Amino acid sequence: MTQQSQFIDILKNKAIESTSCGLVISDIRQEDNPLIYVNAGFEKVTGYSKEEVIGKNCRFLQGEDTDQPSLELLRHAIKEQKECKVVLRNYRKDGTMFYNELVISPVKDDLDQVTHFIGVQTDVTERELNRLESQNLKTNKIAVKDYKEGSVRLLDPYEIIYAEKDKRHLVIHTGSQSFPTYFTVEKLLGRLSNYGFYKASQSLIVNLNYIEHLIPNGDGTYDIILQGKPKLSLTASRAGAKHILEDLQL
Repeated sequence: MTQQSQFIDILKNKAIESTSCGLVISDIRQEDNPLIYVNAGFEKVTGYSKEEVIGKNCRFLQGEDTDQPSLELLRHAIKEQKECKVVLRNYRKDGTMFYNELVISPVKDDLDQVTHFIGVQTDVTERELNRLESQNLKTNKIAVKDYKEGSVRLLDPYEIIYAEKDKRHLVIHTGSQSFPTYFTVEKLLGRLSNYGFYKASQSLIVNLNYIEHLIPNGDGTYDIILQGKPKLSLTASRAGAKHILEDLQL
């Protein structure tokens, strides 16, 4: 092997370990087609270490969510030893659900016999939630990821009290739960503006039906007091408060 070939092999290995996508290799010659290799991307996406998954069939990522049409396509492709691309609901080690776009490809030996499968896994949760959201535009449902239950929920607009942006996400708040989302303030407001929601500031949307009082702070901002939440104080800008006060006729 030449020095150039050795360098290319080292570079290939570094590329495989550096990619954010999960990459797995299974051995179809062994019983139950176990995993024999996973890269660092797999560990990052799923939360499982190499030591925890080597020797297992990759189906453990499905958890109890085995009623998925895409699983039949996947099983058929493995049986027929063909390439396949599916999107699955998979579950991380901490129980949270993510949408996994999985592409599997058979690997043949010198005798043209399939010996292994290579799988490339990509977390497409944001894309799939956006797709669900577009499908539910006609029903006015808001698709959000329920991290506690590890599933996707569809919220009716009337369930939402307010949405406020933290450092990373816009978080939708209902009466009892909070849902970090991939929405921007403007996108969510566009969906909710016909339901009595107002942009109270650059990072806050509030349901007019839940506002009890607006209290001026003397610095151009207002404290928003919500019904049934005496300890919660949200801050509205002067411009946001003006529109809210006009509609409240205060």
